[in-house]
Amino acid sequence: MPWKCPACETAMRHDGVAPESNRLYRCHVCRLELMLDEATNRMQVPPLPDDADDPAPRRPPKKPN
Repeated sequence: MPWKCPACETAMRHDGVAPESNRLYRCHVCRLELMLDEATNRMQVPPLPDDADDPAPRRPPKKPN
């Protein structure tokens, strides 16, 4: 199976025969973080963490004066 980024379709650089499950990869062209979806055997964007998992609330950026 060739490893391809789902966004830009570029063949990904890698070590090994197949991607490892639960390992984070990054496309060297579009810089998208990817993981193996074992159900489809394709690379996909990992789910975002829940807000409950984030201990610090995010603040909007400050406006320039």
